[in-house]
Amino acid sequence: MSKIKKFILLFFGRYKMEKNQEIKCSVTSCKYNNSEKGKCILESIQVEPIMECETMQPDESMCASYEYVED
Repeated sequence: MSKIKKFILLFFGRYKMEKNQEIKCSVTSCKYNNSEKGKCILESIQVEPIMECETMQPDESMCASYEYVED
């Protein structure tokens, strides 16, 4: 499935999280990360493609909800 088709399906809500699911996250520099539990505190996140990256690996996408935590 192409990145564009995946994005369109995601955009129109065909992939929805079931109730009681979690967003696992280990990016401790994000202000939404709960490092003690290793998860994101947001109810949902926006995942976006990285342009011109066609590795067919997780590095093709990124969390667009990321915000840097300032100490």
